[in-house]
Amino acid sequence: MKGSAMPEIEFICPHCSSHLEVQPDQAGRTLPCPGCRHSVVVPTETRLPLPADTREAKTVAATACPFCGQSMAPDDVLCVSCGRMRDGDKVAPAKTRNLAVLIAIPAAAVLLIAIVAGIAVPCSRRAAARRKQAADQAAQDARRSENAAARAEAEAAEAERARAAEQARRAKQETQAALQREQAARARAAEQAARQEQLKAEAARRAAEQEELRRQREAAAQRVRAQFDFDAAPPPAKRLHMKDGSILIATEIEEKDGQYACTVPNKTRTIYATRLISKDAVQRIDAEGPDAPAWAVLSKARLRPDSEQPAYYEMVIELCFDTFLEKHPDSKYREQAEALRDAWRAELKRVRQGYAKAAGRWYAPGQDVPKALPAQTQRLLAFIRGQINAGRHDDALRNCARVQIPETEQDKERFLATSILHAISGARGLYKQRADQLNTEQTQIEQRYDDQKMRVEQAKYTPGERQSMAPGEARRKHVEKERNRQREFDATRQRTLQRIEARRKAELEPIQERRTALHAEIAVTRELAEQARAKVRDEQAGTRIEQAIARLGELSE
Repeated sequence: MKGSAMPEIEFICPHCSSHLEVQPDQAGRTLPCPGCRHSVVVPTETRLPLPADTREAKTVAATACPFCGQSMAPDDVLCVSCGRMRDGDKVAPAKTRNLAVLIAIPAAAVLLIAIVAGIAVPCSRRAAARRKQAADQAAQDARRSENAAARAEAEAAEAERARAAEQARRAKQETQAALQREQAARARAAEQAARQEQLKAEAARRAAEQEELRRQREAAAQRVRAQFDFDAAPPPAKRLHMKDGSILIATEIEEKDGQYACTVPNKTRTIYATRLISKDAVQRIDAEGPDAPAWAVLSKARLRPDSEQPAYYEMVIELCFDTFLEKHPDSKYREQAEALRDAWRAELKRVRQGYAKAAGRWYAPGQDVPKALPAQTQRLLAFIRGQINAGRHDDALRNCARVQIPETEQDKERFLATSILHAISGARGLYKQRADQLNTEQTQIEQRYDDQKMRVEQAKYTPGERQSMAPGEARRKHVEKERNRQREFDATRQRTLQRIEARRKAELEPIQERRTALHAEIAVTRELAEQARAKVRDEQAGTRIEQAIARLGELSE
């Protein structure tokens, strides 16, 4: 409870004696005391206890004469109004009473003054003490009121802060809840959109699969009709059982002068020839049934070493076997046709289960299936083998550099590496043979001319017989002549050696040219071998090829 500037209702708390002030509109309400926090009922008007001096004064004023009712001091024993004693004694005669009054008046006055002085001093002291106590009580009440007001303000501020924090927390929670609801709505919308997109993609995928399946079936149907053309089958042929036990198949038979002119086809019935057969050599003639041409076409439907797409199996079974058995239910080839159809159905079942067949070998689902080499690559490998056998090693290496083999075809890659090694080894053998031949020819030529040079160098000048003559001029002439002949002999020998060296060089020059050409061929072969080596991914095989190339390069050194 707060005190106002001009309170209208003041009262004392019955529990802690605190001085309380409230507005008049709070009258009759139950409010907590700010001092002791007990519940107090607010009165309708101000109720404060009187000060101590006021109570005493009232008590004194309340004392009166029992006879005339005039007020008397508590210490008075004689009523000045009626002259009677408080205790009820008789009053004195009038004179005596007057005298007594005259005597008593001053005494009473003095006494009254003394009494008043004796009473006033303590009363003033008590009043001062009471005033001080009241001031202290008022100050204490004011402090209590201020403290209570401060506490109330603090509590109100704290409550306001709590309310603001609670409101902020609730607003934050509501904002978070709204954000979560918005995020959830967005997530649901995104999920629905993704689901729609997924459904659309699934529908598009199914449509694409159906279209791809339809396209595959159409392509397989065209392929099957091209491979097994029952409409183009030749007419039924006739079987001529010869007396020697052989059987001859002829499409047309015509009798001419005791002989049969038979049109005999080859196994594929693409080439026809006419043969004349004597009637005496024929034992009997049987005509083929109408199903024979169709069976001749259907019998080509053999399972292949590599698996096909399921659509191809379905078209073969539907357009070939089912059609044949439907058109020729009583054919003598029915059992064979059904056996072939069962084999095709069994392979179709395995293909649908995920199995794959390559080169006659089945591979489980998930295994790496080697891809079949293109027909051009297979022909090129066979051609390389023939070139190596024919000694055309450069051409073989050049073709080896053109081969493209998948990584899964390890056996074909090993064959390629082996072919390269054989080509390099074969070329090295031929080059070594040619180099050895050149070395042999060069050695022979050099040996022959070295022998000639040695013979020329070993030839010595033989001086002529010296004739007996007198010393002097004749001797001098003889010595000069021998010297000239020696110089002529040396010059002739030198010219002979030069002619021998010139002839040797002339004969060795073609050999050197042939050796230069051989080195050029070796360089070309090495370059081709290095290009072919790049096609080999196996490190071990590549190392062997590099070693073979290094041995080939040794011939150039």
